[in-house]
Amino acid sequence: MVFTAGIGEHSPVIRARICDGLEFLGVALDTARNETGEPVISKEGGKVTVRVMHTDEESEIARSVSGLLGEAKR
Repeated sequence: MVFTAGIGEHSPVIRARICDGLEFLGVALDTARNETGEPVISKEGGKVTVRVMHTDEESEIARSVSGLLGEAKR
């Protein structure tokens, strides 16, 4: 499981709320890691790895739009 973007990267409360109740799927959050925003916030040895990753969505959108506009000129 991966948390990205503004809320996913910067809100331990939201990450914890999303993971709450997913234990039956093997999701086990490490509270201390989640609070400090470490790259891996799942418990050591858990069945599911939960990560926090930086993304640059704006640049990806700009590249996609630029590509589409370039194709439209052909």
